Amino acid sequence: MGKTTIAAALAVAAASRARRVLLCDLDGSGATAQALGIGDVGYEPTEATQGLHVMRMDTAAALHHYLRTFTPMAALGRIRPLGRALDLMGGAAPGVREVLALGRLLWAVRTDEYDLVVMDGPATGHVIAYLDAPRSVGTLASGGLLAGQTGWMSELLADHTRCGVLAVALPEEAPAEECCRLIADVSELGSAGLCGAVINRVPLGVPLASDRALLSAIEARDVELPGASHSALQALARERDSDDAARRWIEVVAGCARPAPFWSVPVVAEADVVASLADVLGAEW
Repeated sequence: MGKTTIAAALAVAAASRARRVLLCDLDGSGATAQALGIGDVGYEPTEATQGLHVMRMDTAAALHHYLRTFTPMAALGRIRPLGRALDLMGGAAPGVREVLALGRLLWAVRTDEYDLVVMDGPATGHVIAYLDAPRSVGTLASGGLLAGQTGWMSELLADHTRCGVLAVALPEEAPAEECCRLIADVSELGSAGLCGAVINRVPLGVPLASDRALLSAIEARDVELPGASHSALQALARERDSDDAARRWIEVVAGCARPAPFWSVPVVAEADVVASLADVLGAEW
């Protein structure tokens, strides 16, 4: 969907403006570090460039971070049995693992540890599970360690001046439709608000109006051109069809996102894609 490159580019753009930025690979795949061209990172934030720290979510490590932060236990020997119990519960109880992961990042927001925290989320179908986890766990659990923390997490997610979802799609049918479903689900959920939508990798090979008119005239007459002319005509037709399809899905996503802001960013050189996108997004934002 292009979400990882957009997340990385957004983080790089903010860091270039002297912001303290944390970029987290929420699903732990390692794709975020790969997009930045750096080695694999772990749970503890690693400085990639000036002001930009990168981490990879690890639920077990998030659990221990949670216990150290929110419980009075000082002895590690007392934390370990509780950690094993909560880890077992996290595998069975819906939302517990998501609360642990999301809580680590929201805590960084709450304490102003960074000026910007960018979460490179999982596939669209799992994003809502993370956003809804504080509410669902808070509803199911009447008390205990985690239940006591879900309230402030829900409040922070609902503060649209501090937290928001940036939906990302490619200008193609399946990604665009999936993006629209995410936008609708975010709206229905009513916690984190939609701060905008981005269409990534918009093709730049747009035929001129005169070329389009010539192509339409030739196609209407069903003229068979010889050799190189026929190949050139086919290439032009592919560019036109690709551009038309991209425009159609851009309009679909923009319509789903309204009244939230919408941006489209072009296909850029693969050699330095994140830096190029950071320049584009920096100029827009």
